[in-house]
Amino acid sequence: MTDGPLIVQSDKTVLLEVAHPDAPAARAALAPFAELERSPEHMHTYRITPLALWNARAAGFDPEQVVDALVRWSRFPVPQALLVDVVDTMGRYGRLVLHSHPAHGLVLVSQDHAVFTEVIRHKRIAPMLGAPIDDETIAVHPSERGRLKQALLKVGWPAEDEAGYVDGQAHAIVLDEDGWQAMAEGQDLGLTAVEFQLLRVMMRAPGRIFSREQLMDHMYRDNRIVSERTVDSHVKKLRKKISEVLPERDIIRSVYGVGYKYQPDE
Repeated sequence: MTDGPLIVQSDKTVLLEVAHPDAPAARAALAPFAELERSPEHMHTYRITPLALWNARAAGFDPEQVVDALVRWSRFPVPQALLVDVVDTMGRYGRLVLHSHPAHGLVLVSQDHAVFTEVIRHKRIAPMLGAPIDDETIAVHPSERGRLKQALLKVGWPAEDEAGYVDGQAHAIVLDEDGWQAMAEGQDLGLTAVEFQLLRVMMRAPGRIFSREQLMDHMYRDNRIVSERTVDSHVKKLRKKISEVLPERDIIRSVYGVGYKYQPDE
């Protein structure tokens, strides 16, 4: 037991004491695998969700790193059942893999026969699949790639996508992270530091939907209190500046009731 800044609870919520001297380090360790839910002045609340754990796994974090971060920064002993669940949940990522097959195109592959059988027989997933190729491989309709990945998330078996993509259109916006500038069509968008930070966060994960709470966690590093309306205001200004240079491009998109995403032209 240590005098850490985190209180890890059995319902997978994590409380961060903002005034604790180790809070910045604990926040940095927590951010890759937990989602910020509330950020009042003295105590921030995070939640460890399956999606957050799978995103962490996709980014290269392993279960041991997550367990170590929780144990290291927690004030009290971390519930053992929670640690076991973290390992089990992260272990589900990558048991299914999307590949580009030279003869059959897009395929879903798994060396775990039980998981493979469960998934291909699922009533919501089967219609997106084509003919079986062997005991570990089944064809996937190319047009169903995105929907299949979302469906696999919902049934608890997220697929690792190694199929790759064809070359597409370059980003309309170029970031100069050293100079904190965003350029479009050769023009400086004139973003504030907060607007630049918001854009950078979203551009690092094209298509990913960020909640307002998640964006708030990236906007400021000095623990000030901000509201969802503050996020909306900054995003509105950011979109206006982009539209002045790229009037026909809807790059920062609102997702009703959820948040925002960076979506380059498809």
